[in-house]
Amino acid sequence: MNIRQILVSTDVFAALWTKRQAGENSENAILERLLGLPKGPPLPPAMLSGPIRIATGQDGSIYNRMFDVRFPEGFEIFRTYKGRDYSATVQGGRWIMNGQSFPSLFALSMAIIDSRENPWMHWKYRDGKGRADFISALRNIPPELDETSSHLDGESAPLRKKKTAAKKQSARR
Repeated sequence: MNIRQILVSTDVFAALWTKRQAGENSENAILERLLGLPKGPPLPPAMLSGPIRIATGQDGSIYNRMFDVRFPEGFEIFRTYKGRDYSATVQGGRWIMNGQSFPSLFALSMAIIDSRENPWMHWKYRDGKGRADFISALRNIPPELDETSSHLDGESAPLRKKKTAAKKQSARR
């Protein structure tokens, strides 16, 4: 079976999973039905949620290209939903929660919520000083997608992020 990766926005990904029907455990299965394609063989278990599978030969991190965020191996996120606390850690390039493996933040959230959401706005992490913040604060929003920022060529991602945050702060005043 040949596998190809496609990049979609968080909103498109969330909308796709709202179309999920019983027995569809991957984006591939959902799309096969929506596109009227014959049901193909199931994806390899390593590509789906399930027992922890460590990818060898990689640094174990998770990288989000759209927002230029790298979650290093061992990075922990947490949240509360309906009074219950949840936490997940990056291991082997996957999110691990309660011994289950998830390929994305969205899939992680879908395992505990009863509707769709933007997980960047609900999961938190602790910074170097132990303060909790939403993981959305880690995103480096490309200038072409950020309405509050002008194009800042040649600047490092942290500096660009600080300037974008400062512009957002002054826009609120």
